[in-house]
Amino acid sequence: ADDMGLGKTMQALAFLVWIRENVKHADDRRRELTGPILIVAPTALLRNWQKEAEAHLRPGVLGECAEVFGRGLARLKRPGPPEDALDVETLRQADWVLTTYETLANYHRAFARVGFSVAVFDEMQKIKAPDTINTHAAKTINADFVLGMTGTPIENRIEDLWCIMDRVAPGFLGGLKAFSKTYGDNDEPALAELKRKLEAKVDDAPPLMLRRMKGDHLRGLPERQFRTYDEPGMPPAQTKAYEAIVQAASGAAGRKVDMLRTVHALRGVSLHPHGAAGLDPYDATSAAEWIAQSARLKQVVAVLQEIRGKKEKALVFIEDRAIQAAFATIAAAQLGLTHEPEIINGETGADERQAIVDRFQSRPPGFDLLVLSPKAAGIGLTITAANHVIHLSRWWNPAVDDQCNDRVFRIGQEKPVTVHIPMAVHPRYGEGSFDVKLGALLERKRSLSRDMLAPPVSDSDASDLFGQTVGASSKA
Repeated sequence: ADDMGLGKTMQALAFLVWIRENVKHADDRRRELTGPILIVAPTALLRNWQKEAEAHLRPGVLGECAEVFGRGLARLKRPGPPEDALDVETLRQADWVLTTYETLANYHRAFARVGFSVAVFDEMQKIKAPDTINTHAAKTINADFVLGMTGTPIENRIEDLWCIMDRVAPGFLGGLKAFSKTYGDNDEPALAELKRKLEAKVDDAPPLMLRRMKGDHLRGLPERQFRTYDEPGMPPAQTKAYEAIVQAASGAAGRKVDMLRTVHALRGVSLHPHGAAGLDPYDATSAAEWIAQSARLKQVVAVLQEIRGKKEKALVFIEDRAIQAAFATIAAAQLGLTHEPEIINGETGADERQAIVDRFQSRPPGFDLLVLSPKAAGIGLTITAANHVIHLSRWWNPAVDDQCNDRVFRIGQEKPVTVHIPMAVHPRYGEGSFDVKLGALLERKRSLSRDMLAPPVSDSDASDLFGQTVGASSKA
């Protein structure tokens, strides 16, 4: 569970080579750890595993890789019942097998017929829910040793951690109901004790969880600073749209669905009062008016102009796909780029995703820009050519924020990193504005998560934000 950017992939590859070298010198009577190695990872990270292996390992040290994804999966498919839907014999004869969580779920009966020496689950929060097919499929795998890898062992709820550990060390954290009862109410002493338990030695064996943070263990990284922007405040159109939501929500308190809907509306209008509706991004007048209606966009354009002056590169994280496309087009024109910034979101395939990163990484020094979705592009990418991160969109999960920041703040970064946080502040509500309250919530949760493995989100988040924004605004 090392922090993002501390080299979990390289550590895992080194461990797998160590396993292989030991097996060569083991007693012939030992049969453990002699089967193929299985690596399961999100689709977007498969090529990264191969790239890391090629960069850091001697050629062929892990043997032949069976690619059970893309065209490789198509070649392995066989007609027949689920247990025979793949060429199981090819899997058994492979040295290491690389596949996705989705493929494992779809063909888990075929994978279950293979005796793996080691199963590695990368970004293991993918099996965070006990009742999903991804989780069930992971538990059908027959492996002598299981290694779980994630920088966010608790991505949403405390039960995420139980689910991961139930595959890595079944029974260590007890039953799910008892675990939820003990740790599910954000009891800070209990959560601190849970962290101690996971980081303590088990008899003579090492701890089950290795949790290191970059700030404590990585001395070679440059400085990182966070800058927030609250000037200029909301322009008239954004102010009016924000007030309309507050007024309409005055009777929503107590109804969870209404509070959640209101919070989402406030979050949206704090980015832009009209989204991308009615915008022609290729028309200079329309583009200028669109930017002028959003405090955050005005701040970001100013920040990017400053970055351009320094001849440095930036990542801009935006969730809304229509705004992603509009912003990329407008930024190219406004900032004098020779090309329109590329976009990585949930529609970007694994190979194209890596190709976009490679193009961005290989461009010569000078100003450049990449637009990314926080959820789809917040994991698995190393983009150290950029040393600026701009959060045009934010979610109330600090793990998502941190994942985005760590695309640039990781091993290989040589320049000081700046994380830019634009904020839309209502001229009358001030500190009660949504962006201000969201920022405070993220900082508090980030601290709790770091110190005691507290869940980064909770059921009360929406109601807390509702009360702190709509409640405070109604009194202003």
